[in-house]
Amino acid sequence: MTLLLGALALAQTPADLPPTDLPATDLSACGPVEHHLDTLKARQGIKEAYDCVAASDAALDPLLQAIEIDPENNTLTRGLTVWRLQRLDSAIGGAESRAYQAADRRLLMDGIKAHRGRKSASAQHEVVFAQMGWYSPQPTYTDGRLQQVDKDNLQILREPPAPPQPELEALPAAETAEAESKGCGCSSTPSAGGLFGLLGVLGLLAWRRRGARSQALPASATQSA
Repeated sequence: MTLLLGALALAQTPADLPPTDLPATDLSACGPVEHHLDTLKARQGIKEAYDCVAASDAALDPLLQAIEIDPENNTLTRGLTVWRLQRLDSAIGGAESRAYQAADRRLLMDGIKAHRGRKSASAQHEVVFAQMGWYSPQPTYTDGRLQQVDKDNLQILREPPAPPQPELEALPAAETAEAESKGCGCSSTPSAGGLFGLLGVLGLLAWRRRGARSQALPASATQSA
């Protein structure tokens, strides 16, 4: 299947569309997907690169990482779009939904319905879908054919969720205890000044006890005599 048509049909003018008789890529000779991702990162819309990236189930995360670094690279987002058009039966995640450009979203939302039998009203989209093995327009199509995964994907493409807020890293237990003791002005370990004060009080009590005993001894001896 010639996936280059799907990738490049997102271009702005019909003149950018390639001929329809390009030979299919030999996917068995694709090799590591990273090689083809590097081609897309360099903004080179080469047919083999699109085909091999779209054929790889492991390409999603590397594509998203590359788009996060270079979000305006429409060659990368086209690669992601063609990759998703081969997997319309599975859910689109939040990070993926945020990675698409406006033209990508329009193509995918049209593709979701075309996947269930609707004929595309866009000539450019029609060229893309004609290269997909699943495209078979049905004159009796209605949106009632959409499955729940289709509805969920349409919704997340219309309104991508906001990115999650970064979580604060938890302090180690020792640092947390130290921070709490500083905040309340208290400590489970007595300070040096407090320790010396405690020893002074204990010494005074001992001195008083000795004085009381020394005064009591003569009286006791007189009574015994």
